[in-house]
Amino acid sequence: MRPAAGGSVPSGAPATPRRPRRTPPDRRPGATRRLAVAAWLLLGASSLHAQETVFADIDLAGWHRLGLATGSLDGAPAALGTLFDGNLGSGLRGPGQTLELVLEFEEAQVVRSVRATPGPGGTHAVRLVVVETDGGRFAAGEYVVAEGRQATFRLLDVGCRRLVLEVDRLESDAGVTLSEVAVSGRQSIDAIALEDVPAALPEGGSFPVRVLGRDAFGGRPDITSLVQLAVTPARALALVRRDERDHAVTRVGGTITIAPHLGSLRGEPRACVVQPLRPPPPPPEARPGMDVVELELQGTPPFQVLRRAAGVIDAVVAGRTEGRSFVDDGVVAGQAYQYSVRGVDRFDNPLTDLSTETRVRTLPAGSPGMVAVGRVPLLVALFPDSFGPGERSAIVQSL
Repeated sequence: MRPAAGGSVPSGAPATPRRPRRTPPDRRPGATRRLAVAAWLLLGASSLHAQETVFADIDLAGWHRLGLATGSLDGAPAALGTLFDGNLGSGLRGPGQTLELVLEFEEAQVVRSVRATPGPGGTHAVRLVVVETDGGRFAAGEYVVAEGRQATFRLLDVGCRRLVLEVDRLESDAGVTLSEVAVSGRQSIDAIALEDVPAALPEGGSFPVRVLGRDAFGGRPDITSLVQLAVTPARALALVRRDERDHAVTRVGGTITIAPHLGSLRGEPRACVVQPLRPPPPPPEARPGMDVVELELQGTPPFQVLRRAAGVIDAVVAGRTEGRSFVDDGVVAGQAYQYSVRGVDRFDNPLTDLSTETRVRTLPAGSPGMVAVGRVPLLVALFPDSFGPGERSAIVQSL
């Protein structure tokens, strides 16, 4: 019999002595706390070991379970990273008319496609032989590609242990080069990260979106096209397509937080502060020649230099400089020009307003004491291992 409201016993019923109520083991305060901690640890462990399976280009430079057979290559490369990180402009080079590249996986991998781009020098024949998991071999096909074109082999998710890529030059006896190799396959991603987000941007500024994953073999594949971006506040960024890449363009001021999502994986949020433009730098000082104008700039580099010809309303970008001097050789003798500058970031977003214009007129052709010597060839040797992050690209852009 349940007690009535208030806990009294109905009249006429025998009184029954009450027993002390015992707390069930799973409801004790200490047990509840221990169960909560155990559940939190279990949830944390499952999130730490979360993985997502994707199909993307394999990071050949980062994989530690990928071997390279030099075959007919010149020399013995020190590491795969040297071949595939873009530091070698000529790529792989063979001594004769045939180049063979063998990629061998320590563990069988599911490969969806293989892309190869021969170097310059006419027409090439590109062949691919696939060694399957059970040891069977088959020819995936042959493509004849013109200079600068790409050969793409679609394997429809074949289990592979070895890929043999052969390239023949068809039109000359010169050596063969292979400028790019890309292998797309199934990968297990356990972490993602949004890369190279600037700490500050101007209003309307942009940056290229790049998201890298971390796979089981030490690689960091580019999975930008597979992820979603969570932006706070909502609609603070707009995605536009430029140069075959997605760029994020700011739409509001203040602090913007961006976090990548891929299934159950969440990347670390990145913050970017959108600021108004700073005051303009002083106008440039110009020293004209016949077919060249030298500018001296003041302020904090890098700068973007704009040139406006006489009688033209809109200025054009004459170039960019990482220092406080700039040489414009895109001018004509005896013509008037007006120059202005503004500070920019590494993505060429404007950081300042435009300076006031400086007017200059180039010297007329045949001026007394002036001799046109033409262009002088300049050879510059760059050694990538001696530069810090970003220094090599900055030097190349300034030449």
